Amino acid sequence: MKTNHGVKEELTIVGGGPVGTLLALHLAKKGYSVDVFEKRGDPRSHMEPEGRSINLALSTRGLCALNEVGVNKQLLPHAVQMKGRLVHDKDARQHFIPYSPRADRLIYSITRMELNKVLLDEAAMNSNIRFHYNENCLGIDLKAQTILFQNMRSKLMHKRPLSITFGAEGMWSAIRTSLLRVPYTNFSQQHLDYDYKELTIPASQGHLLEKNALHLWPRGGHLMVALPNPDGSFTCTLFLPHEGERSFAHLKQQDAAVAFFQREFSDALPLMKDFFRQMIEYPVGRLTTVKIDPWSFQNKILLIGDAAHGIVPFYGQGLNCGFENCAFLSRCIDEHAGKWDLIFHAYEQGRRANTDAIAELSFDNFVELRERVSDPLFKLKSKLEGALEAAYPEEFLSKYSMVTFSCMPYTEALVKGRRQDQLLMEICKHITNVEEVDLQALKSKLSNSV
Repeated sequence: MKTNHGVKEELTIVGGGPVGTLLALHLAKKGYSVDVFEKRGDPRSHMEPEGRSINLALSTRGLCALNEVGVNKQLLPHAVQMKGRLVHDKDARQHFIPYSPRADRLIYSITRMELNKVLLDEAAMNSNIRFHYNENCLGIDLKAQTILFQNMRSKLMHKRPLSITFGAEGMWSAIRTSLLRVPYTNFSQQHLDYDYKELTIPASQGHLLEKNALHLWPRGGHLMVALPNPDGSFTCTLFLPHEGERSFAHLKQQDAAVAFFQREFSDALPLMKDFFRQMIEYPVGRLTTVKIDPWSFQNKILLIGDAAHGIVPFYGQGLNCGFENCAFLSRCIDEHAGKWDLIFHAYEQGRRANTDAIAELSFDNFVELRERVSDPLFKLKSKLEGALEAAYPEEFLSKYSMVTFSCMPYTEALVKGRRQDQLLMEICKHITNVEEVDLQALKSKLSNSV
């Protein structure tokens, strides 16, 4: 097929999850012929196992990338709006922290399955895209210029000639593993000292907790969050240290697990049907940051999304960053039509520092969610940020808004946000109420300092 860039080319994407499918839509829109190989079956024709993945949080960056291929309207009916954080204290008291005083600054909670279904339905209407399900990529032979697959049903192996290929298989990418054998490739993975497990609060004639909020149970050394689903249920994610008395390994006995939840999450426990079955049967996941350098090889292979830069989920930006990658790569293709060496170079130059920055921000936010959201000084800072955003909606952004409700480069949000946080926390040490602050003078001071 001749593309609108004047090049007759067929492209390959390995990984048919949200990032791989959105990338296929971006490429097909330009006229490229795209083959997508996915290890799992078509999620529209079978049910995913419970406890599979953390709920996804869509925010501005992801929505902008989706809008470029026109799927926002189809997607949002499957999502639930979240207007802020609802913090559950240990004594079961609750307090709400809005993300922003602006009504349009929302985050959308959506399951991976529903998101993927919408994207796949859109891809099915594009004749330039072909999906190959139940095809497990075993790796790439750079010398033979082939990709090896095994069909998950027949168990038969087959090779495919290596064309321009995008590795989008996620954190445990087989393509990335193959490329580690290339000389001078740098790779690192950093495991957080915490694991996670998904639990479910089922629907009961609607939502048993506030529907339009992200729920937080911050407990210093551990954390639980819950995101709403349209069917009335909540997907909870429990984060515990990898080792010690509060690890999953020490909660395998029913008495110990129930006692722990009664002590730490007393208002959530009665809402969880089959609590102990979930604790025993649902898998434990690892929290890992992954980096590889370079992202591209032989001007034929490019890693994208978690395959190139996996991050921990505490800013809800893994998906949004991956979607933003697709949109940025699309612009690089437009700028350097058909010249894949220039495309890959421009893409990596433009995105690497930003993905490093969101990895750092995500770790910072884990500490904030776990320890600081219940702190009186932090609450006061949040109120001050809200007052500034309300007074100067076009001029002031909190660090959280820079990351979540704008498309400001992550690198800029990291630097500006940290300086701003430091200044606001220092001011809050000397006040008891935001009415004591001259907001106009503070805005000017912030503008000069960041």
